[in-house]
Amino acid sequence: MNTATISELGVHTTDHADGSVSVVVTGSLTVLTAAQLRRRLHATAEQQPATIHVDLTDLNSLDAAGIVAVTAPLLKARRNGVRAEVSLPVRPSARDFADQAGVLPLLNALS
Repeated sequence: MNTATISELGVHTTDHADGSVSVVVTGSLTVLTAAQLRRRLHATAEQQPATIHVDLTDLNSLDAAGIVAVTAPLLKARRNGVRAEVSLPVRPSARDFADQAGVLPLLNALS
């Protein structure tokens, strides 16, 4: 497992025997941390795994930059034949922003 802590963001990547990759994101996914996650997801997608599963369930906070950091690389991966899945934030502070921003349907559509 590769682990990187970026500011208040934790990103844990696990490669699985079935060719899929899990990316667990914890902490704050905001304008201060979004670029690093976006780069990590793009790099993961370039490896052409069968599936990329991004787990956002333990996010403390989320903003528009964080949403773009997740959706842009996964949409690109899907165009290149990689299956993308997202586990949505469950903590109210992160989930409420995604709901108010109207992006829960987009995140659901990635799954």
